Amino acid sequence: MFSFKNLSILALLTAFLVSISISETHAQSKKKSEQPETYLLEGKVRNAQSGEPLNDAEVHIIGKEIKAETGKDGIFTFEELPEGTYTLKVEKDGYKKWKKEVEHKKGLKVILMVKPESSN
Repeated sequence: MFSFKNLSILALLTAFLVSISISETHAQSKKKSEQPETYLLEGKVRNAQSGEPLNDAEVHIIGKEIKAETGKDGIFTFEELPEGTYTLKVEKDGYKKWKKEVEHKKGLKVILMVKPESSN
């Protein structure tokens, strides 16, 4: 049979465990909210003279270890990038290397016009 003393100890222990659980849940949700929101950065690489999309061009983000390659339609995407300023570099055989600084934010789509090596 439980005595009043045992019930008091059990109640205190239960309250302590509940407070630890609530504290841990709050700490986890705070960490999640401190993570910056990320967005898709999408764009298209085109020939600056003809306007045609360029496939198989490499688009790099300078200062990061990531790159994307364009498809037949010239489109590239970078997923889950926080908002901020990024420098994009485009490389494709037969074309001049090209850099552009972009201010990335939700919904940003960019068009990168790259000149062939033979153009001025």
